Amino acid sequence: MYKLKAQNSQIDSLKTLLLASKPDTHRLHLLNELSKAYFKISSDTIRFFALREKQLAQNLKQIYWQASAENNLGISCFFEASYTRALQHYRRALQLYQSIRSERGISSVYNNLGNIERALGNYPKALDYYQRGLAIQEKIQDLGLLGVSYNNIGIIFKRQGEYNKAITYYLKSLQIRKKLQDYKGVVSCYTNLGVVYNKLKQYTKGLFYCKKSLHLAQRLKLNRALYYNNVGYAFFKLNQSDSALMYIQQGYAIAEKNQDKLGKIRAYLHLAWVYYAQKAYEKTIFVAKQALTIAQQLNRRDEISQLSHVLFQSHQQLAHYQLALKYHLLHTQSKDSLINDSKTKEITRLELSYVFDKKQAFLKMQQQVKEQKIRMDSEKKLVQERWYLFSALAGLFVLAIISTFVFRSRQIQKHLNSQLVKQKDKLVMLNEELLQTQDEITAQHNHIEQQHKALVEYKYNTEGSVRAARNIQLALLPFEKDLTKVFKKHFVVYRPKNIVSGDFYWIKTINEQRLIVVADCVGHGIPGAFMSLIGINLLDKIIFQEGLTDPAGVFERLHQEINQVLQQYIDAKWSMGMDAVLCSLVEQNDGNTRLVFSGAKNPLYYVLPGTTALEVIQGDRKSIGGTRGANKSFINKEMVFPPGTLLYAGSDGLQDQNNIARQTFGTRRLQAVLKSCASLPFAQQKQRIEHCIDEYMQGTTQRDDILWVGIEL
Repeated sequence: MYKLKAQNSQIDSLKTLLLASKPDTHRLHLLNELSKAYFKISSDTIRFFALREKQLAQNLKQIYWQASAENNLGISCFFEASYTRALQHYRRALQLYQSIRSERGISSVYNNLGNIERALGNYPKALDYYQRGLAIQEKIQDLGLLGVSYNNIGIIFKRQGEYNKAITYYLKSLQIRKKLQDYKGVVSCYTNLGVVYNKLKQYTKGLFYCKKSLHLAQRLKLNRALYYNNVGYAFFKLNQSDSALMYIQQGYAIAEKNQDKLGKIRAYLHLAWVYYAQKAYEKTIFVAKQALTIAQQLNRRDEISQLSHVLFQSHQQLAHYQLALKYHLLHTQSKDSLINDSKTKEITRLELSYVFDKKQAFLKMQQQVKEQKIRMDSEKKLVQERWYLFSALAGLFVLAIISTFVFRSRQIQKHLNSQLVKQKDKLVMLNEELLQTQDEITAQHNHIEQQHKALVEYKYNTEGSVRAARNIQLALLPFEKDLTKVFKKHFVVYRPKNIVSGDFYWIKTINEQRLIVVADCVGHGIPGAFMSLIGINLLDKIIFQEGLTDPAGVFERLHQEINQVLQQYIDAKWSMGMDAVLCSLVEQNDGNTRLVFSGAKNPLYYVLPGTTALEVIQGDRKSIGGTRGANKSFINKEMVFPPGTLLYAGSDGLQDQNNIARQTFGTRRLQAVLKSCASLPFAQQKQRIEHCIDEYMQGTTQRDDILWVGIEL
């Protein structure tokens, strides 16, 4: 409902702008946007605006917009299942995009051609088109289209039964869509992953991703019955019938509210399976008959086949043999119809492939003849131009050599005479200056020796003070025995740049709640160390004295306290603060751990047990302290993790470290290191990270404080 209102508002706004626009490229843009706004809503309306866009683009001789209009016309035909007409429009769009070398346009048409082949069941050819588009998108780094292509390729592998390959591409699409904050795309990826894991009969993982899909869809207010039905199906396969019924019934309620007939069919079909498994055959027959009526209205032959089969089995169990025979015949007929459909699609695919291949061969031959003629004319013209150019250059070269030789001879003679006189005068002056410089050097040498002695003494005293400060700082950090009490398996990589550090970690337990803070203060050395002491003391005050344990609330209070302590509200130049991660961990009755996370710029990485994928929860774009981002607030992010989940957090000192070639370590290399460590014991994880730091820093010095903490739930 919310999505529909927002879409209607966007369409009304575009129509208003269209009425006020002039017949120029701005109007072309508006017509294109209106066509896209009606995707999956009205194919006729897409065609109406696309034809207007095509006519105006032809009048203005705008090839790009002609190609865009042809592409939109192809999409309108695709939604009507008029695949032959859709192919004609897509091919015209492809030729136009190729004529202006629009790589993005070419790759988008390849995606659309792949969609047609996928609809016809020609998966190898669909995969070929998707991969052509993918190669272009990877080259131009178009993340939006890359996310779509990875998802489409995953669908192909799923339909071909290659589920592990499908998972690989769904995860690639998920990573990009998270980076782009395309949350609807993230919901789609979670849904696809859940379905594939269910196909692999890994129902626990299937349930995990189906639940993630449902929770995010609820946050986005996507009221689709599909998400509830998928969760219910996973519970059903895990033999948890009560939970399955609860979710499937919620899915049916949403489908009923939205008048989503297909959603109602699927909900009833899942309910029939659950009731049949419970041997509640009367209930099975009741819901299956209602779903069958709707499926027959929509001519959904796959669902008709499944529903008639479960009705046949239920009546057979109740000894209703006449009704069982009726539904068995219906099941057989619908199954035969599906087979005939498959054959029809194959014939259509072969016809389209023949026409396409024939036309492509003719166009290729024409292009080769044209290119050969242009090449011969160009070579002939180039030979003539080279001959004229070489002749002119040869004459000029000879003349330049003669002129240069005469001029240089005269200049050299004149220059040598004047140089001899000047050099004599300079030698006299240099001799006097050398004597004077020798005396000055002797005096400076004595002065430098005195300063060196003073500096050595000052450095010794200063380093002694800083080492004493380091002992104080270490005393405020958690001791190893205290850490082990809170987290049995953990590691800490703690490397100050200049003896004392601006990074710190703070771990406490309050009742059943474990709190962990990993912070990176502005600056390093003594300024950073003072800032870390302020942070530790303020955390103790906020959490133990004020009793505040909500992560986002703690960060908001810490932000206020630092502003007050450093008087940043008076003088903005004291913009010192910190980037940090705060996690609240509470173990639940089922053994899982509920995590509440808040991040001030810094993220939290995690690896689920039994997987190798490194996931990330991004922090808010706001630091603690300073006056920037005053209008932003910190936000809690909640998740529930199973036992054995690994959590990683740290400062940006490692990512910013450069090697001898002045290249930074970077976030991608850090993620690769954490991913490779996840399967190792924690002592080896720490050794691996420190080895990577030492190896990368060879021949350089440490730029910033480095801190990384890893724990296992």
